[in-house]
Amino acid sequence: MKTKSYWKFREQFVFDSITYTWVSDNAWTNIKYTLYKSIGSREVRVGRYEQRWKFLRTGGTLVLNTKEIDDVVGVLTCLVVLLKRRQKEAERQNP
Repeated sequence: MKTKSYWKFREQFVFDSITYTWVSDNAWTNIKYTLYKSIGSREVRVGRYEQRWKFLRTGGTLVLNTKEIDDVVGVLTCLVVLLKRRQKEAERQNP
């Protein structure tokens, strides 16, 4: 996975020659993410992760369209996004 934007939390990866991008819905809270599949200039929403409260470190709901993306790839990339988010928060708290 490659960071597409440092200011807005965006993580991008390629699977089967198709580009997928995890996008944070709110750059300040980082508790809601949407997964987009890019085919040419068309973007299709194929997944969504939402966490209820920011102060809870675990938990949340992941919904994937398994006709558009492999479920294992969707789950693993969501975990990577959450780990990177946790690492960024730790870096901000301990400069």
